[in-house]
Order: sequence, then C-alpha cells, then structure tokens
Amino acid sequence: MEKGENFFKDYEFGRNTLRHKFCPKCGSSVMAVKHDAPDGKKIAINARMFHDANLDSLEKASFDGVGLEPVYHAPQVFSNLVAKDGFKIYHGNCHCGAVTYSVQSEPFTETGPPVRECDCSICSRNGYLTIYPRIADVEIHGEDALTGYAFGERTTHKFCSLCGTSLFNYINNPKQDMRCVNIRTLNELDVKRLNIVSNYAPPIVFFED
Repeated sequence: MEKGENFFKDYEFGRNTLRHKFCPKCGSSVMAVKHDAPDGKKIAINARMFHDANLDSLEKASFDGVGLEPVYHAPQVFSNLVAKDGFKIYHGNCHCGAVTYSVQSEPFTETGPPVRECDCSICSRNGYLTIYPRIADVEIHGEDALTGYAFGERTTHKFCSLCGTSLFNYINNPKQDMRCVNIRTLNELDVKRLNIVSNYAPPIVFFED
C-alpha cells in the first residue's frame, strides 16, 4: 500500500470474521481483511477503486452473501410519510442501522422511473444507483451519524460515519428541491429489475416561490 494504511476506519458485523475498511474522510470502501483466511487470500480489494478499470470487461463470479449466517436483518424503519397517489413508500438504511430513511417514489420496475448510474469519480467508486425525489419525499433518521464529503461545489456526499455506507448526495444549491438517494441502500429491492440509465440527467426541480 502506497499510503494511508493507518487512516482506515474499520467496520465488522455478524461473526466479525471480516474487517471492512473504508476512508473516514470520503466514505470509499477500499478493502476487507478476513481474519481466518489462508495467506494470500486474507485481503479482498474493491475493484471499483482501481484507476481506469473497465468493470464491464472483468470476469465476475457470483457469490450468495445473502445466505451467510448469521442472516442480516435490516432495522425497522418508522416513517411519517403518506404515499401520494401512484407512489409507494420504500425504506432503507446504512448497514449498521445508525441511519435509516424512507422515500416515496413511483414503483421501481424495469419500465418504471429512471435510475441513474453515474460514472463520475466518486459515484463509480461507491457504486451509486440514484434517484432524485423532492426533499419532502425523503425522511431521514439518525442524520447526526452522517459524514459529508465535498470535492466540488455542486453536491456533498453523505455516508455513515460508523459503517461507511454511502447513502445520499445533498445538492448544495439551496433553490433546488431535490435529494439524491442511493437506492442500493433500500431494503427488499431487486437492482436487476430497475430501469437503469447510464449518466441519466434528472430534471432539475426548484422550490416554489
């Protein structure tokens, strides 16, 4: 490692056999270290961190992490949102449960609302799949546990300071009524059945005067 090895923040869960390491400044999940693995297989590196890596060209092997014991159970989310006609309320959270949220949207289907897959330097590293609801359509609990990272002027990326889960982008223009949500953190949502559009440009929504 070139630098920063002692800068990581660690997160463990379940049987605590895998130590996830993320940057506490920007939230990027860089690697994981498996305690009981043989030499040469102790470290798993997130390929999204590599410079100029073409992820589509990499050979991928599926792994059923959902079935690992103990089974992960998402925290219960309480919401005051009332779904509008034609909308559905979804619930999500960071992995450790310090931050939970609810969002209302048109139902997510293969022909439903477009979901953005952005290839910018931060979104590609964190695997963001995003939607842009109005701010009032997103209810967040545990916001004090969020850390903000801004490297430009347009948005501030928000991730859980305890587990490193990337949850939101806050748009810095106070006139824009939009909250960017990473729907990979929604519960019981099949990302294979979404209307994913690469570099989709959502319509800009402003607060009414």
